[in-house]
Amino acid sequence: MANTKDNNEHIGRLVRNIYIAVLDESHKVLSQEGYPDLDGSYSIVFQHISDGARATDIAAKGRTSKQNVKYLLEVLEEKGLVRRKQDATDGRAWIFELTSKGHDYRNAGLKVIAELEKKWADAIGEKKYVQLINNLEELNTYIQRAKT
Repeated sequence: MANTKDNNEHIGRLVRNIYIAVLDESHKVLSQEGYPDLDGSYSIVFQHISDGARATDIAAKGRTSKQNVKYLLEVLEEKGLVRRKQDATDGRAWIFELTSKGHDYRNAGLKVIAELEKKWADAIGEKKYVQLINNLEELNTYIQRAKT
């Protein structure tokens, strides 16, 4: 089923607009709450660092360059949000992980997102919002399976 709207909106733009709104709101609230002033570009690290990751892995998952991720990690390290340690399996490589301050920052960001989701659910109705989330999860599952 193709999009029948005449305004050139398609699913890619629609979900991107939602993602950008999440980044913008997170940046605004976290800055007001005294957390380091980091724009949405740093979200790549927080989304993909997990319990520790190499810069190359974060870059691959975030679909950006290794150089970009290295820069982001250096800034986050300077701000005390991440630390590096040598990779036990490869002495030439570094593993980056969140510090306790980094975990606090990520948790505060997740709280902002939860509050934003509640606001959006109130705006369109809880039932519609739950249906939207379920549909997006189902579509994401399909997309992940199709990659393999």
